Amino acid sequence: MNKATIAVMLSKQIIKLIKQDRNNQYVLLERWELPPWHEELPPYDDGILEINGHNIAFNPFGPDECDGASFAPDIVGELEVVIASLQHDVCYRRVNKVHRAWKAYGWTKKRIRRLFDHVFYSILHRLAVEQTKDPEFYIRIAKTYHAGPYRFGGLFKVFNP
Repeated sequence: MNKATIAVMLSKQIIKLIKQDRNNQYVLLERWELPPWHEELPPYDDGILEINGHNIAFNPFGPDECDGASFAPDIVGELEVVIASLQHDVCYRRVNKVHRAWKAYGWTKKRIRRLFDHVFYSILHRLAVEQTKDPEFYIRIAKTYHAGPYRFGGLFKVFNP
């Protein structure tokens, strides 16, 4: 089997997994404001995602915005990863729009994805510390979940142009 055939087979499997994963649908029923972010951010507001200065907030949204953790369980033991996925999915779907708004501030798409990945991790870390009986174990889980989008988040644009 040559490399091209293997690549096509893998692509088909990845697309199949993405379609299965998207069967999950989560909604946000009330406004959610994150703790102040350590870095001042440019303004962005599309009615669902609001970013201004150190503040990041999400307004209620329907099931088409979040499908939970990609290629991984939405809940691992005591850690409800889906809570952080609510943020991450909404943000990743808006990378291009945020980039258009922040380009004048010198932000690249890669930097924006990294920001959203770090916000995702900070939510998971906080959940691990505040809501689990074994924070050290769940912080390691949070780091593992962070590694996926941090290393491969750029692939999102391939499957979601």
